[in-house]
Amino acid sequence: MHNVGKSEDKKRQPSGFRRALSQDGALRWIASQMLAQPYANVTGGALRRKFADLLGATNAHIGWMQAIPNFIQATQMLAPLLIERLQRRKPLVLRCMALSYCV
Repeated sequence: MHNVGKSEDKKRQPSGFRRALSQDGALRWIASQMLAQPYANVTGGALRRKFADLLGATNAHIGWMQAIPNFIQATQMLAPLLIERLQRRKPLVLRCMALSYCV
């Protein structure tokens, strides 16, 4: 009976590694989002428009430049169709992640 209690304790509590990984992962995600929001605010919106204006962009150029993120988001609707057709998804994911880190 004493062995049964030990196995039940192991089932109830996650291992130290899993607990640390989940806590560390959550903290890293929160930190990355805290840094991403100011970056998005600084590089987007009115500041980007004014910078383009100082570079001599026309209203048409500024309009297209401001619309690019919306066009990119619209292409995300096609991603599930592409992913379902691919047999080897891991190389595509790794290439896209590498590209996103380079940009």
